[in-house]
Amino acid sequence: MNTRPDDAFDLRRKFVRVTGSPRAGMVAFEFSIGSPVLTVELLLPSAAFDEFCAAQQVERLDD
Repeated sequence: MNTRPDDAFDLRRKFVRVTGSPRAGMVAFEFSIGSPVLTVELLLPSAAFDEFCAAQQVERLDD
């Protein structure tokens, strides 16, 4: 298996992938720490999502 340096587990890296907007003003997303492979699904109001992303200094993985 080839491993690129980008794929290494690093607790300093945090990732977000938006998966949808199930209701007006809400953001559904996956959040991960260290590697974008293992995620938790979260749902926040839009403003809180923006604050969360800024506070966590995430890397956006949106397609």
